[in-house]
Amino acid sequence: MSTAGLQAALDRSLAVASPFARDLFASSRLPATEVEELARRGGITIATVDRSGRPHAAPVISGCADGVIYFTASDGSALLRHLLQNPSLAFTISAPGHDVFGQGRGRRAGSSLDLDGLRATLGEDSRLARLISEGWNGEIWSIEIARIFAS
Repeated sequence: MSTAGLQAALDRSLAVASPFARDLFASSRLPATEVEELARRGGITIATVDRSGRPHAAPVISGCADGVIYFTASDGSALLRHLLQNPSLAFTISAPGHDVFGQGRGRRAGSSLDLDGLRATLGEDSRLARLISEGWNGEIWSIEIARIFAS
């Protein structure tokens, strides 16, 4: 994806949204560049379901590069187990005065120890890039966005 692709996803989601969602997000919507900045700052909540269909939400570290939102999944975590069983997810990114909501599918990018190129792409101001630089050993996933709303 690219920043333009992220913007297209934002526009497409708003175009097919319910009247309530359109009313809620149309007047204060954020452009893709600001969504990228919010994701780059480092906080996202990922919601998944377990095998029984019970919901699970996990606050994790995120990053963004070229319109792609990345997030962490620690080895042995419930989040990682759920993603491996069913990659469907919902996500929220919250910052003072702004909210991003979406859904899609998780896609494994790789082990944090093998993603030095991603660290450079994310930029030095990225919390996720710093985590990779510090040698954190876990998995990095990206989100294939199906729907996204931002205000």
